[in-house]
Amino acid sequence: MGGELYVNKGRGYVEAEQHPVDRTMPVDVVRVDSIYNPVRRANFTVAETRVGQRTDYDRLTLTVETHGTISPEDAVAYAAALAQEHFRFFVDFGKVPMVAAQPAGNGGAATSRLREVLARSIDDVGLSVRSVNSLKNSNIRTLGDLGAVSRGRPAQGEERRGEALGEIAELLRREGLNSA
Repeated sequence: MGGELYVNKGRGYVEAEQHPVDRTMPVDVVRVDSIYNPVRRANFTVAETRVGQRTDYDRLTLTVETHGTISPEDAVAYAAALAQEHFRFFVDFGKVPMVAAQPAGNGGAATSRLREVLARSIDDVGLSVRSVNSLKNSNIRTLGDLGAVSRGRPAQGEERRGEALGEIAELLRREGLNSA
């Protein structure tokens, strides 16, 4: 009694019911589960090891057995590349994409003016000595540093200095740095 065997390419493990039905094949074809993975067995061990005088290193030993269509080294390299590709999504998770400044029109001039304003020292903006000292005690040296302080959290000691806060608010309005 004879029989015919149909072979196809695939990836991973495929159950018999998941194989596509080919209407050109005979009705009495028996589909079977298939495993396309070239790795027959994989295992690892981790052991403490010593390098020079240090004894706090670990040695990773991988044991990989394939059926011959791929070398164990290539199988590990492929698995590492695949894992790296999947973990790449976690590396960028939560990062806000940076938007490039548009130099078209007068946007470049406005950006350079903003940089100049933010780089100005708080000594040179016409604040009282008390306000300048209060800001310097809070480690604020430029208008950019002042802008970096969150609106809801005054710098150290400023909650007691209503005059300094009023002066600073007026400075921000005058320089066009207020958000209101």
